Amino acid sequence: MKISCFPPVFIHCDLATNKCRAGFSAVYPSENGKIRTLLKCGITKKTHREQIDLSKIEAIIYWLIDQGITIKHVSFDIYEKGYISQNLIKRLGQERIGYTSVDRDDTAYMIFMFLMKKGLIE
Repeated sequence: MKISCFPPVFIHCDLATNKCRAGFSAVYPSENGKIRTLLKCGITKKTHREQIDLSKIEAIIYWLIDQGITIKHVSFDIYEKGYISQNLIKRLGQERIGYTSVDRDDTAYMIFMFLMKKGLIE
C-alpha cells in the first residue's frame, strides 16, 4: 500500500564514513505548523577499522520513495557527498539535492535552536 496523503519530507544525511558514526533524519511539517520527525537513524562502527555501510541509508530513502512519500529535499554535508547523493540526483533531480556543511557553517544549528525556542519542533 502506497502512502499518498503524507506531507512532503525533508531529509538531511551526515555520511561521515571516516568518523565513528553516520546517520540521517527525515522531518515533515505537521498540520499545526510544527516540524515532526518521521524517521531518524544512526549507524555506529564497532571497531576503528570497520567501514560504515552507507548503502542502508540509501536503501531507506528509496524505500520511503517507493512507499509513495514525496521527498521534497535531501541535504548532505558538502564534505561527505558521494555516490549516494549522485544516485539520488539521478532519481530525484538536481533541484531536490543540496549540500550543507554543518561542520563549517552553524546556520543549520541556529535555525534548529530558533525553531526549538519557538516550540515549532515536536
